Amino acid sequence: MDLRMDNSKNIVNTKDYKTDTDFSCLCTTADGRLAVGSNKGVVRMYSGVDKSSSNNFFTLQHNNITMLDSTKDGRFLLVTTPIALFLLDTLAGEKNTYENRITSRSKEIRPMPIQFSLKVEDLHKYQIKEECFNKARFDEGQKEKHVIASVGSFIVTWSIRNILRGHT
Repeated sequence: MDLRMDNSKNIVNTKDYKTDTDFSCLCTTADGRLAVGSNKGVVRMYSGVDKSSSNNFFTLQHNNITMLDSTKDGRFLLVTTPIALFLLDTLAGEKNTYENRITSRSKEIRPMPIQFSLKVEDLHKYQIKEECFNKARFDEGQKEKHVIASVGSFIVTWSIRNILRGHT
């Protein structure tokens, strides 16, 4: 069901899959594109709710995806797993359009996720015994500038600019 549509067009679409996808979460952009994460660590991207084809956008080995978030323009995708966060620039690389990312079978135009998490010294400083991310989201500003995550009873923020520069 797409709640952004008016009630007369708010229709449920279903899709049967040949294999068990084990979907765990999804997010949408303001213009209706969406990404779906699975407990198998796979993120799939679609150009719309009613689209039935997708390629695996990327796979995280041994990581179940617990939450996805997207910037309003769909440029960045934030992936939450229990042990780390990943930032993806959906337009990185050659042939950089969102549609090419969805339809291409080439791994050459798929972005490399940037992995980040808490520093070991911060774990010790704040006596965090187990690093387990609950949720992570982009801030709600006009242009997103930060990633905000919860770890246990702590709220942690990262600058998107610093993540892209490799300073996490």
